[in-house]
Amino acid sequence: MNYTPINTEESFKRIQEGAIVIDVRYPKEHNMIRIENSHNIPFKEITVEKINSINPDNKDIIIHCTAGITSKKVADYLVSEGYQGSIYEMDKGLIDWINLGFKTLTISIILIKEKIMVIKLKFFTFQFLNASKKSSFF
Repeated sequence: MNYTPINTEESFKRIQEGAIVIDVRYPKEHNMIRIENSHNIPFKEITVEKINSINPDNKDIIIHCTAGITSKKVADYLVSEGYQGSIYEMDKGLIDWINLGFKTLTISIILIKEKIMVIKLKFFTFQFLNASKKSSFF
């Protein structure tokens, strides 16, 4: 069995028909922006068993990464390991998905909170350093 490279439009169509989306990017990348309902299994952690655990009904799977390079390697790996289901590989990755205007989920609220935390940390560090300069230990 081999995998089938497909373009972004075909990927969208298959997702609408119920295919399972596997994002093989790092978790931090997946958390920043992702295809809705995609499952994140980083390329270094992917196994046939993990795919089977999220796809017990043996639906078609679509593997994607950022630009379509890593996803091809993962698809080759799953074939070599004997995965029995249909594997589709999103040929141009998430970059093309975004460029074509398909829906993604982003976590901008978390980013805003992280920036606020950094600002607060800098403010408290500034206050602490200024207070230390004014006080004397002797």
